[in-house]
Amino acid sequence: HQGKVLKEMGDGLLICFPESAVKAVACSLEIQRNFAEAATTLPPSHVLQHRIGIHLGEIFSLNNDIRGAGVNLAARLEGKAEPGGICISETAYQVVKTHLSLNVIDLGLQELKGISERVRLYKLIP
Repeated sequence: HQGKVLKEMGDGLLICFPESAVKAVACSLEIQRNFAEAATTLPPSHVLQHRIGIHLGEIFSLNNDIRGAGVNLAARLEGKAEPGGICISETAYQVVKTHLSLNVIDLGLQELKGISERVRLYKLIP
């Protein structure tokens, strides 16, 4: 889906999709579907459930690191996602909603640590 891994953070990845928010969401749905499908044939001790957060926002490089409000918000969204789930910001949702067939639950306005304004979140059902 033309994403680029910008940073590895322990067991997490920061992936940028400079071409398209639609591709980011499509990729996240495919990732979660593939993990769920693989889980059906694996022993429970080998099953991994990942959380994905997606936001459309500015990022910048500084001393071989990636920073910015876009990074911070995406990280907070990942924390709001359920294991095996995807959580996206309203900004991302407004861009992708007419391009993809999505199962969505509006989680309403949420307070996020380190983010000054409340943000409307959406849960995607893979």
